[in-house]
Amino acid sequence: MGLKYLYRTGAAFVSARLGITGKPPLSAQDLEMSYGENRAGALIVAGSYVPKTTAQLQSLRERRGLKLHVIELDVEQLIGSPRVANNVVEAATLETGDRIREGKDVLVMTSRKLILGENPISSLSIGSTVAAALVRVVQNIDIRPRYIIAKVCTTTHSDNL
Repeated sequence: MGLKYLYRTGAAFVSARLGITGKPPLSAQDLEMSYGENRAGALIVAGSYVPKTTAQLQSLRERRGLKLHVIELDVEQLIGSPRVANNVVEAATLETGDRIREGKDVLVMTSRKLILGENPISSLSIGSTVAAALVRVVQNIDIRPRYIIAKVCTTTHSDNL
């Protein structure tokens, strides 16, 4: 009676707690990801800097080789001068659109170096700024990619607040 619970969990907890069952994975055909003449390239966006994501991106780059165009956004530039950050985002947006239009798959990723603020709140602000920059790239490209995969994560440890 009147008990309160605090759960610190992973993403699957909500589905498990609510009894939501999984769906089978969609096929490439379901997602219209097939390659054909005059097909736009795909867009993969990665802002998560954790080691697992870094390993996944390395594997992706190795497997796709020259078929994948990589654009790396320097986090230090994104959190520095607003003018520089804007220029970085605009350049990435134009390059992304051009490569997708050419039918190339594009990976837009942040630099892999973790940059922390002076405290948890400023670190969260950095993450939010970086995530917003990635969102701006996706919002401002002028062509619809064949598909989009996004792994952008801003997390904080509440016990440090």
